[in-house]
Amino acid sequence: MIKKVTTHYLADKEYEIVNESGNKVSIDMYPADEKKALAPMELLLGAAGACAAVDLVEMVKKRRKTINDLKIESTGKRRDSIPKSYESINLHFILKSPDCTEEEFSKLVKLAVEKYCSVTDSLKGRAEVTFTSEVQN
Repeated sequence: MIKKVTTHYLADKEYEIVNESGNKVSIDMYPADEKKALAPMELLLGAAGACAAVDLVEMVKKRRKTINDLKIESTGKRRDSIPKSYESINLHFILKSPDCTEEEFSKLVKLAVEKYCSVTDSLKGRAEVTFTSEVQN
């Protein structure tokens, strides 16, 4: 399967990515105090979390567990040398659920990240991807 997105230059440090359905994401490379959008490396962190979340939610629902909220905090440590790619990424999954146990959720997170997520799979050999999880009532 071939996927395609088009990146458009908008202004000095501003870009827009458009997929084949016409959905758009804004990107900029401004300093933190001037940012209007995410940077490409931030999008990569978010993509890893979102990708794992898609299958994770399906697995939790399949087990008839309640999802009151799900948050993924993605952090990455970049290399000092150019191209400054990520050397490590941690995905921290926080589930708010009255009926899902820590043990059950942890197993599902492992499956989502290590088996089903195509983004984390694409990073294998380039960045160490780790994950942690917690369940809150």
